[in-house]
Amino acid sequence: RAHRRQGAVYLLFALHKAAYLWGNIVEYFQGERAREKRLPVPGLLILDVTHNCNLRCRICDIWKSNEPNLSQAVVVRILAQARDLGIPEITLSGGEPLLRPDIREIVDNASRLGIKNLGILTNGICVEENFSWLEPYLRDKTVCLIFSLDSVSPKIHNYVRADDEAWQKTVGALKRVCAAKRQFPGIRVSLISIVLNQNLEELEELAAFVKNLGVDSLQFQALLPNNLNMAERKKSEFWVSEDRFPVLDAVLDKLIAFKRDFPGFVRNSELNLERMKKYFRQDLAAGEVRCGNAEKTILISNRGVCTTCFEGYGDASAEGLKKIISGSRRVLASRRVQACAWPCLLPCFCDIGPDS
Repeated sequence: RAHRRQGAVYLLFALHKAAYLWGNIVEYFQGERAREKRLPVPGLLILDVTHNCNLRCRICDIWKSNEPNLSQAVVVRILAQARDLGIPEITLSGGEPLLRPDIREIVDNASRLGIKNLGILTNGICVEENFSWLEPYLRDKTVCLIFSLDSVSPKIHNYVRADDEAWQKTVGALKRVCAAKRQFPGIRVSLISIVLNQNLEELEELAAFVKNLGVDSLQFQALLPNNLNMAERKKSEFWVSEDRFPVLDAVLDKLIAFKRDFPGFVRNSELNLERMKKYFRQDLAAGEVRCGNAEKTILISNRGVCTTCFEGYGDASAEGLKKIISGSRRVLASRRVQACAWPCLLPCFCDIGPDS
């Protein structure tokens, strides 16, 4: 009996070793296949330059993280490398990028590098106080501002943003930029609006409102459960409730019709808008949306890591961006997000450009 037990132990040990070796072999050949395939230069680079923010939005977790910023030198180096690689679209994200004490110097460096249409994602709160130095960069197309506005109603927007004056300041800044745009038509200004349980009935009106102001484009973004940890899936008071699904469907149909009337204005594809119906029902399958994170879009975190929802695949603060973009880790990271069981539908990852 002791011999049988000892034999069973040896057998289990051998099986464990065989499984371990097999795993290494599989991982090796996956890496080899990834090295054989090279992904193209991405169409969009999102650089997270700060987690500091002047709002405490109820739909956001980023402001809670209190993490340090990338240094100005690292940010400028990444911008230069992105320019050299020919990445056509670059956006500074946060937090609130305009809170960085050196944001003007970063923009000035971008201008010297010859970068055009550098996107700055902003809640608009401090645009007014920075407008005097921003305006020349807006006029020469170095910078384009991308505002975040979720409602034509101050009550809804201010509740989401947890600030009694957020809507007034954001819309005031938006009007200021659009007024300058009427004088200098080359100025570019865009807007992102989150699709929430609370603002469904206002979305079509919001689209018409900002178009009439002179905004160049609008992108609707389905609520992300956790924008700090994007792989997490959870519900909140802002998630579209089951009893509101008929309203959601009707609103999205109206937005699709609005896009057909103004195809260059609404950046989402029709498919992206249509799939939001299934997204909020949690019926969206991996094969129905192709995630372009790590492939079409490179997201660099505030720590400098090129990252997807699941993993990092290179440190842009230490490695060259060219090496990361041409490397096998990027290929493997791209494959993993494409197998995501519940795609997030973020347009910057799953829906690049007007109708891709």
